[in-house]
Amino acid sequence: MIVKDTPDTNVSRLESLLTVYSVTASRLIFVEIHGMPSDHLRMLQIIAKYGFRIFNVDENLLCPMCCEYSMINELCMAQFGVVPLGITIPQQIDVRRMDHLDGN
Repeated sequence: MIVKDTPDTNVSRLESLLTVYSVTASRLIFVEIHGMPSDHLRMLQIIAKYGFRIFNVDENLLCPMCCEYSMINELCMAQFGVVPLGITIPQQIDVRRMDHLDGN
């Protein structure tokens, strides 16, 4: 599944997309996120909630607010010989408390 964040994409739209498509049938997700660090964390937390982990991050050198994330479904890790190093997306952080990092 490939998801590209656009100005009208929001958190609820991403979550509905993940529930409409059988998440267990999706092995990989490639998502490009535009926005503040708290926006990135919010989107990554949602994707992680559905059992995906980051395996690659590509920064966009032309857009410092943009980043591409490649994620793999935890259920498929053994199939591809992936050894998880740890959970890298914290679930307990309240992103509303991070607004000061975004300049708000």
